[in-house]
Amino acid sequence: MLILLFAKVPNIDCANINTDNPLLKNQFVIAIFGSTLCVAHVVAMYYEVYNYHAYHEGEVTDLDNLSYIILHVFLPIHHNIFSSLTIEKSKIFTHHHPDNIVYYLANMDVVVTENSLSLKGFGKIIYNYFNCGEIKVAIVV
Repeated sequence: MLILLFAKVPNIDCANINTDNPLLKNQFVIAIFGSTLCVAHVVAMYYEVYNYHAYHEGEVTDLDNLSYIILHVFLPIHHNIFSSLTIEKSKIFTHHHPDNIVYYLANMDVVVTENSLSLKGFGKIIYNYFNCGEIKVAIVV
């Protein structure tokens, strides 16, 4: 069954980021933090040049080219519903190496309303695939 699902997830080997499907600012990714699978909005991207981190405005076709990424994190609430607010009414932004990005959704089947986000269609299928027990254990960073 695992192999069958693997075949249905396009570009899983590159987190769905490549020349045909480049990562862009203001798009969405599935990311893992500890053992929590979240959806995150790409705020900014940086690459390293001469031991400094430079802001990158354009497309990214390989995650290894980025040195840091800023994400606005949406935490899972229930099934395909996520919140950008914590219990303390704070928003979570993270700034670190993009090795926790699991899959690039772009804006595919992502619906944002105020402080909540929901996944529909294929986006929901992809999230549920990565959130199932065996897969999630395999990707925990």
